[in-house]
Amino acid sequence: MDCWYDFDVIKIFEIFGRGFVFMFKKIFSMIKSCNREITVSSIVAISFIAIISVASAASFVHVGDGPFVMHYYSGDEFPEVGKIREENGDDSIRGFAHDLRERHNHFARAYNQMTNKGKSRLSDIRETNRYKDYGLHKSPDGRHYKFSDWLPNARAVFLVGDFNDWGNSFDREFNKDTVQNQKWKLKKLTDGSFEIFVPVEEIRDGDRFRFQVVFADGSNDWRIPAYCFHTSQEERPTWSIPDYKDGYPKEFEFSGKVDVLEPYRWLNERPKIEEPIIYEVNVGMSARPIPPSNNETDEQKEARERTKNVGTFESLKRDVLPVVVNGGYNAIQLTVAEFPYYGSFGYQVSNFFSPSCRYGSPEQFRDFIDEAHSNGIAIIMDVVYSNAAPNIGEGLSKLDGTDLYFENRLSPWGTPMFDFSRPHVVSFLLSNVAFWEREFNIDGMRVDGIRSILYDGSEARGVDYRSQFGDLNRNSSTFLALFNKLVHEINPGFFSIAEDPTGHTGLASPISKGGIGFDFAFNMGVANFLYCFANEWDKNKLIDVKRLTGEALATKPGEKRINYLACHDQHIQDCDAGSFIYRRAEADGKNHMYDHMGTGDRDRLMNQSIALHKTLRLFTAVIAKGGFLTFMGDDFGQDEWKDPPRPGNGNSYKHACTKFGLPENPRLRYGMLREFDKASNRIIGQKRFLSSNPICHVDESRNVVTIERGDTIVVFNFSGSAYESYGVEASRNEWQVCLSSDQPEYSGDNVPSDGKVNLHRTYTTKRELDGRMRFCLEKLPPYTAVCLERFN
Repeated sequence: MDCWYDFDVIKIFEIFGRGFVFMFKKIFSMIKSCNREITVSSIVAISFIAIISVASAASFVHVGDGPFVMHYYSGDEFPEVGKIREENGDDSIRGFAHDLRERHNHFARAYNQMTNKGKSRLSDIRETNRYKDYGLHKSPDGRHYKFSDWLPNARAVFLVGDFNDWGNSFDREFNKDTVQNQKWKLKKLTDGSFEIFVPVEEIRDGDRFRFQVVFADGSNDWRIPAYCFHTSQEERPTWSIPDYKDGYPKEFEFSGKVDVLEPYRWLNERPKIEEPIIYEVNVGMSARPIPPSNNETDEQKEARERTKNVGTFESLKRDVLPVVVNGGYNAIQLTVAEFPYYGSFGYQVSNFFSPSCRYGSPEQFRDFIDEAHSNGIAIIMDVVYSNAAPNIGEGLSKLDGTDLYFENRLSPWGTPMFDFSRPHVVSFLLSNVAFWEREFNIDGMRVDGIRSILYDGSEARGVDYRSQFGDLNRNSSTFLALFNKLVHEINPGFFSIAEDPTGHTGLASPISKGGIGFDFAFNMGVANFLYCFANEWDKNKLIDVKRLTGEALATKPGEKRINYLACHDQHIQDCDAGSFIYRRAEADGKNHMYDHMGTGDRDRLMNQSIALHKTLRLFTAVIAKGGFLTFMGDDFGQDEWKDPPRPGNGNSYKHACTKFGLPENPRLRYGMLREFDKASNRIIGQKRFLSSNPICHVDESRNVVTIERGDTIVVFNFSGSAYESYGVEASRNEWQVCLSSDQPEYSGDNVPSDGKVNLHRTYTTKRELDGRMRFCLEKLPPYTAVCLERFN
């Protein structure tokens, strides 16, 4: 198996260094005790070891002299160790300084090897720019199409497509090279690459194509190149194709599409986002449902609900982008790369360089990004580098007849996992990163499935240092560090996000301090905790506010986190806390969440569910230390989970969409919930909540949490009780209410419709404790969040 290094030179240097220290201590002890056995030869030998060791130490500490050279850490104290111990008093990390040092040194060696000890930029080397060599390109003179890919174990490769009747006249056994075969046969190069140049007049733009690969055993099959920039799907193909043997519904057949990716003229600059307020969308499921027709029969209704109503880049720009802009968000997160199985939500990728053709063309995706940038909205691409689609014939599986890219084990989802010990795998994925960042002006990336990438054991949790470093795959952690080094080198304003439930040490710490280099990490604990609560909630159960606050603040020193109440995971698995809170309204056997959403309805259970959901959403955002994310539909309280077509629901698209029309109906309360979401985001953005440290006070006896951030205080009542004259400790000043989730325009009950503050009037007492004053809210309603700001 390919490896990054034949032997560990640095380890040898370290052994020499330690040996010298040991021998020096021995000779010093002998001299000190006046031991007469010291000989000249002993002194000469020790001196010789000293010279070698000093030279070794010099190489160990600093390798290379280029401007981008990486340093190796060799001392007992590693920067990250001191940082963690100093900020949270965690001395247990001291015993793992060696592991942190080895993790960083493994990356430093790979970086120096790839960049010639820092003499080249990582973004300039061939390994991160493979997409410029492979794939479909026009020759410099514009007269030929060049098709190429890396298939080292293939015996032969032929180009087939619309332009040559899909090779139906070929000699299928390939026992001899006919004239027809030779014309479309790719030339094999010494490095395992295959390429062919075809005159442009022989192929039309939009033609479909594949490679017909002859494997080592003489068998052959169709494959889509790994570096395919535009895919095409056909529901009823006009040609025969082998079965994929993967068990997934074969709703469409995919091929490559002749479409050269030309340079794009960007009209708008990338926005600079420091505190991301993210709106996550699934492009396909962002489409509005098809409205019923007049006098619709049952048969027509069933046919309409089964209609494929898939969102596109165009509909995203037209229908969703205005919602994001008006809602006070500054970033959109979405999956883009091609995936065959629609039920995977886009997380089983087959073609890593192609935007999904379900959503539109690469040019349409670029147009959407440019339009988003014109509105100050950053685009975050959700990428999956832990695993890939298992489909044979559509993705990377058995591309040249072998597992060219994957390990000999499957992910927890039953999909093949990338083997990061192979240089060509790292090169493929880093080139993919550079491709999206350069060619599509992507502003950030969220890396999915970090746990599966980092740890050798698929069930590894990494919750403590021993399990983190015991199962750590250093090749994988090196890839992630190279990923972060590359994206920030191409664009210093780029931000990277890690989705990791294990809280891996240094994951979102700078590489210069021994970390892996992500800018943010997902805070997955809040959503998981709230789901467990919501799933069992009844009128006698209270949220454990101490644990809730602890989960929200559970960040490593210096790291920034993205908080969320629900992301796509909760909607895929039907474990969104908000959905379960609304479903509590069915406790008496009635379908309250559909029957009691009218603006004039005051059903007690529905009111409590709505109030708690609003309070939890604002709490999750206000306490965030870095950023905040909302999944589409949660901003206005759509409680249904997204259910893609699958055999279990008769392959229906009925619930595979977001009901953006709900908040536009003035007779329903969804519009009120959207207005509360807008008001919340406006305050979070204006007050710069996400860049300051929250000061939290937990009142367990009353189930109330108070958070102070800068010149703002937010009081959260998570109990079903209303409190009169509730005292709040804060810095010395006068305060006034600027937002309450209980205001009637947000479907609340207790604040006057004219919005006056007098019923929530605040005042100070004469008592002062430790420089802090005690304020009193005249009334704190149940399941309510009250936001106060300084005045005078």
